[in-house]
Amino acid sequence: MPVGAHVEINKHLDRMGVTYSTATAGVTTVTAGNTTLDWKTLQEIERSAAAEGHELVFTAGALKIRPKDSNL
Repeated sequence: MPVGAHVEINKHLDRMGVTYSTATAGVTTVTAGNTTLDWKTLQEIERSAAAEGHELVFTAGALKIRPKDSNL
């Protein structure tokens, strides 16, 4: 079973009720259809990712949470 960006980030997204995918190893993806996030929620996700050494990247409308400075 693929593992997303980090188990703690995924747990945080679960608590927030954000739908995501861990289909790509090392990356947690919030698909374009699920990225209707308000500013506060986006900031919470960013803080959680940064605390685990990850970054947020938007690609084709999808939000990817991946290890900082990676090519994933």
